Amino acid sequence: MRTKIAALVVGGLLLGGAAVANAQEQTTTTTTATVGWGHHRGEVAETVLAELVADGTITQVQADAIVAAFEAQRAEMQENRTLLEGFWEDDVLTAEEIAQLNEPNRFTATDSPFAEALADGELTRDEVEAIRDERRAHFEEVRDLVEGFLDDGILTSDEIAQLPEPHPFTEDGPFADALSDSQLTQEELDEARPHRGERGGRGPRGEGAGFGA
Repeated sequence: MRTKIAALVVGGLLLGGAAVANAQEQTTTTTTATVGWGHHRGEVAETVLAELVADGTITQVQADAIVAAFEAQRAEMQENRTLLEGFWEDDVLTAEEIAQLNEPNRFTATDSPFAEALADGELTRDEVEAIRDERRAHFEEVRDLVEGFLDDGILTSDEIAQLPEPHPFTEDGPFADALSDSQLTQEELDEARPHRGERGGRGPRGEGAGFGA
């Protein structure tokens, strides 16, 4: 179980993650959001990759390919940040400017949190900040519910059904394998989130925990 969950963590940290959060971070120059590995996330990912290579779950070649893929993603994110810094000078991001970004569908997809605000062909800084605040409140609501459900050390499928969407406890989410028995224990959650100890508290915390991915 440990190696399966570790593999899920790698997938979530490197190739998945909070796409919505990343898109929101990139839309403002007033925050110093982590792009790419980030100091702590990089250490966690490298440690998990090393463990997976050591126990034979993946080869060193595969680990190197994961790192290379993520480095390429980081370069694209930095390119986006540079473009957005210029686009935001007038506090408005137009559909034409969004089309110039890598992965513009983060803004334009029908299920994007920005889709409704973009209906008039532009996003204002105030709209983006309002969307971020709304998403943050949602993630905090999910976190608080999960923490309460975990008082007995187990998150059941019935309890998951009470969580407002989006949340990471779905059939195709990062905890899918661990939830195959219709419940997630505190131990399984801790193993899937190796950085939990430094942040403290129980349950998923914040947008970086994978909500909205």
